[in-house]
Amino acid sequence: MTLAILPVKLNSERVHNKNFRPVGAFELGIFEIKFKQLIDSESISSIMITSDYQAVLTIAAELYEKYNSTKSIHYHLRPKEYSGSCPNHEWVAYLSTQIRHIEEEDVMLCFATSPFFDEEQIDLFYTSYSKSNYDSMAVASKLQTYIWRDGKPFNYDKGWPITQSLSPVYVINSSAFLCKKDAFIKTQDRLHGNVGFFESTWINSCVNIDYPNDFENFLLLWDSYKNFKR
Repeated sequence: MTLAILPVKLNSERVHNKNFRPVGAFELGIFEIKFKQLIDSESISSIMITSDYQAVLTIAAELYEKYNSTKSIHYHLRPKEYSGSCPNHEWVAYLSTQIRHIEEEDVMLCFATSPFFDEEQIDLFYTSYSKSNYDSMAVASKLQTYIWRDGKPFNYDKGWPITQSLSPVYVINSSAFLCKKDAFIKTQDRLHGNVGFFESTWINSCVNIDYPNDFENFLLLWDSYKNFKR
């Protein structure tokens, strides 16, 4: 099955207390939301919480007991140099060296900042990947409209062709990445080989929490989302 790797910061540089700010019934915020989604996902058999703060791992252990999960869980204390402003490719490469002892065949790298990418979407993502011939896959938003770059059309030559004929552009929204564990270790990259894309739902595409206004937008949509899921 699949190992879910969930990197978590104690403090966010742009949004204060972003990961642990209470959201409705979730006292530990979007971290708790994502943690529960991973527990509830049928595709995830093991969870690795990685952080540069022991306090985060302590919180994760408390949540693990709270939800009484039977899934395997791994607590990983990440060196400070692989956190904060460390470039993404460097801390991702480092994580690939830390999972050799874990038995799962597949690895899903996911993030608390995509709270609408829930357990149903996680399972659909895994199913899409497992039925494909792709070496790795990312969750992305599909754009198939008129796109300009550097003062000229980017995905069409001239005139106004019908949008259905335009070549789509995929915007990786960092909800999740999925690949084989052995390939992740070998390439030290979350996207490699023949890359595929899984189209996220519209609500996940419109809210990825990176800035203060993103969090406010998320709070406005969360109650409606929960009512819709009932």
